[in-house]
Amino acid sequence: MKRTDLSERFREFIDREKLIRPGQTIVIGLSGGADSVCLFDLLSDISEEYEITLVPTHVHHGIRGDEADRDEEFVRRIVAEKGMECVVCSVDAPGFAKEKGLTLEEAARILRYGELERILEERNADSIAIAHHRDDQAETVLMNLFRGTGATGLSGIRPKSGDRIRPMLFASKKEILEYLSENNIIFVEDSTNNCPDHTRNRIRSELIPMIEELYPQAVSHIAAAAEDVEVWREYISDEAIKAGPSAECMAVTESDDGTVARIDRGAFLSESRAIREEWLRSAVEKVIPARKDVTRDHYRMLADLLEKNVTGRRIDLPALCYAQRTYDGLVIGRKSALKKSVISAEDTSFATELFDADIFNEEINIFSEEKDYTKYIDYDKINNGLVLRHPREGDYFVFDDKGGTKKLSRFYIDSKVPKEQRPECLVIADGSHVVWALPDRLSEYYKVTGETKRILRISRDGEGAPVGKDLS
Repeated sequence: MKRTDLSERFREFIDREKLIRPGQTIVIGLSGGADSVCLFDLLSDISEEYEITLVPTHVHHGIRGDEADRDEEFVRRIVAEKGMECVVCSVDAPGFAKEKGLTLEEAARILRYGELERILEERNADSIAIAHHRDDQAETVLMNLFRGTGATGLSGIRPKSGDRIRPMLFASKKEILEYLSENNIIFVEDSTNNCPDHTRNRIRSELIPMIEELYPQAVSHIAAAAEDVEVWREYISDEAIKAGPSAECMAVTESDDGTVARIDRGAFLSESRAIREEWLRSAVEKVIPARKDVTRDHYRMLADLLEKNVTGRRIDLPALCYAQRTYDGLVIGRKSALKKSVISAEDTSFATELFDADIFNEEINIFSEEKDYTKYIDYDKINNGLVLRHPREGDYFVFDDKGGTKKLSRFYIDSKVPKEQRPECLVIADGSHVVWALPDRLSEYYKVTGETKRILRISRDGEGAPVGKDLS
């Protein structure tokens, strides 16, 4: 492909999508592969005309050994040939993946974008240019569709999102390779791009070729459809914004645990389905970054919480978030990240969770039900932190709503617990004050009342770490 052909379309796409303005500084993610090398070449060609400053940036992920070292040297060389400075960042993707429980591919992506964002800030740059192309767009739309997505997922990758721009979305992979070949521009291959273990790679190397045997223009058509969906989605989004403020449908607040979004049920039910779904999408986006792993099924469950008479019902969402139906509407928030440390106490363990009392809107007596597997306590009454341990001399609890206290040893006598078994009993204690004498005695002092602001739920034999010191 002649240089002028792709270059002209490159300019047209940049101008149409308003991706670059004169005088801007642009960080380029430059891996050394075909896509990023093509992007670097095209941006270099227009840098003087557009009066832009380029910051080519390469991230060494600490994987692929000699091959990764080769990529770094290659990038340094081609950048130097253009008379520019090359920024090289080194990260430990394997270590990060192990620490965070991520796949190596996901860890590398997170670290890569983190470094690009860091360079953006350090250089006071305006945007990060990424070499996504039309084939990437088709792969993304298909992956989103198969996972279960709505209109946002079907719109795929956008030319501009936040500080990231994608000036190559107009071009296919075939066109990029032809451009590099015709203009004798070399690049390096990343061997992991063809690894069949990666979902995207399998879609790229196996599924799409099969589809194109039946429909040769499938990739172009998928990308075009994504553009159409985005146009419609933007219109609905604008209409939802217009309806939202007047209906006071959504409130977004910040707490120690992050963003909390609330949707008014009356306003929600008064709108069309399209507006309803956009409000839900917007609320989720406020709480869950990039709406990661939120599928169509999740949105259907959220709509059910608002549309049906299910006050108090709660569902779990990805990214350690939850949604709870209240009398007035819906609350979406993040589960508390409580401090925990493990204390060995046989095989007994507890899952703990903290949340605002107003998300329940249920009768208070639900919290006073004596169950041997779950207790609800007033979190703000904890003074020293909760500890799972065996009984100690001086332990006591409050046995009535007037504040009367009883020694734990007396409780065991009254309950006819054999003396030889008492040292092996378990309690959850706040200092010497026993919050929960297992299996079923809860101190009246910690019980939830109408004045309770925050509720701590403690579930016996649940998932998660055992209750330990500094829990609160």
